Amino acid sequence: MVLTLTLKIKKMRKIILMVILTPVLAYGQDIKVESGVTFGKLNYDIGDNTYYKNIAIGYYATVGIDYLKKRRFNISSNIGFLQKVGSDVAIFSDALGNETYSTKTALRFNYLTVNTFTECNFAAKGIIPFAFGGPRLDYAINSNHVDFNERLAFGVTLGAGAKYSSGRLLLGLRIGYLLNFNKILNTDDRTFSSTLMFGYKLK
Repeated sequence: MVLTLTLKIKKMRKIILMVILTPVLAYGQDIKVESGVTFGKLNYDIGDNTYYKNIAIGYYATVGIDYLKKRRFNISSNIGFLQKVGSDVAIFSDALGNETYSTKTALRFNYLTVNTFTECNFAAKGIIPFAFGGPRLDYAINSNHVDFNERLAFGVTLGAGAKYSSGRLLLGLRIGYLLNFNKILNTDDRTFSSTLMFGYKLK
């Protein structure tokens, strides 16, 4: 049973990689930059204790293209930097065990992230609300406190947003939830993202 589950996970990873990394055969129609923040917690388990379970804020930025654009539908592929963060309170004691002071501390995981989203647009012009979802691959680059024994995280991003185009310029806002299929360093993070979108229409 364990072997079957392992094979299924490996197969799922290959499918996600294929979807994310398949070359874009269609000519990109919009090029865009997205920049903003992540907010969430890491829930880092060490033994019977869970650390960095309080909300903290990190950074998120990507560049990408939109393609296969239809009236109410398009695909968006992006690559960039993702930071997942959690915070905790470190308590310091003297030699007798008496608490002397406490300070807030944060644990940050920095990733190279790649994603492909399907966007469903609820209008064709003006301010366009949209919902989106799609697979995501995160590769851990470094952390401010710990070393990685596993670096690849697979998941999906789900969310919604709104965009507006004027001439060749595109502006928008995207809010998403980053759901993971596997854990990095015994963390069970809960991460959301909020980004501003700036784009330019190529055609």
